[in-house]
Amino acid sequence: MKKKLSLILIILLIISIFYYKSIENKNKELHYAVEKYATSGFFNDYKLRRLDEWILEFSDGNICIVTIKGMEYKAPHDIITYKIFLEKNKKGIWKLKKYYK
Repeated sequence: MKKKLSLILIILLIISIFYYKSIENKNKELHYAVEKYATSGFFNDYKLRRLDEWILEFSDGNICIVTIKGMEYKAPHDIITYKIFLEKNKKGIWKLKKYYK
């Protein structure tokens, strides 16, 4: 019984590592990172239900400012616009730094 349990735990650990690496690789693309940060996150106060458009305002390859527009997640679901500031880390992954209203 202990062998089966340890085997299951090892398999789950391997699957979670592969899942994390695949998400990390997707975040190297700016489009995916903007959509992910705009529409997901349990504690994200700026979360959108739907991302209608995004416009790249500035980018030098390491930092970028993007204007996003979409339907607000909270009722009454107004259309809202934010500017977000993203920065690329050493691994080339886009990380969200700040939202601007």
